[in-house]
Amino acid sequence: MMSIIDAISIRLNETFGDDYTIYLESVEQNLQTPCFFIQPLASMGHEMIDYRSYRSHSFMIDFIPSDELGHRAQFAEVTDKLFDSFESLTLDDGIILPTFNRRVDVTDDVLHFIVEFKFYGRKEKPEEDALETMNMTVI
Repeated sequence: MMSIIDAISIRLNETFGDDYTIYLESVEQNLQTPCFFIQPLASMGHEMIDYRSYRSHSFMIDFIPSDELGHRAQFAEVTDKLFDSFESLTLDDGIILPTFNRRVDVTDDVLHFIVEFKFYGRKEKPEEDALETMNMTVI
């Protein structure tokens, strides 16, 4: 999951630049706005046949605007950029994750962008002990 959080952080920096601070942990003091918070919401997974697995991870990206500009204008601009830049996400190893259920909600002057990643994975097959040879005589 950390590789997804890292990829989200990189994508936010590519899209919005260094003027926007990105937080992964809560901040008690000295919050620098405008900023983003990346929070994992929920994860789900189940195993499938042939060493495959299905995973789903939901994240909330909170945007706190600066006080210098009108919040509505900032929310409109950020919403458009988030929807455009999070159609998919590329991880460090080159795997491209499509996004699902992208939505925006504004509560108490904070924009909440929720996005879900669903993907199938393959586990490495454990090495099995080699079978010993067996001699057989047929009569």
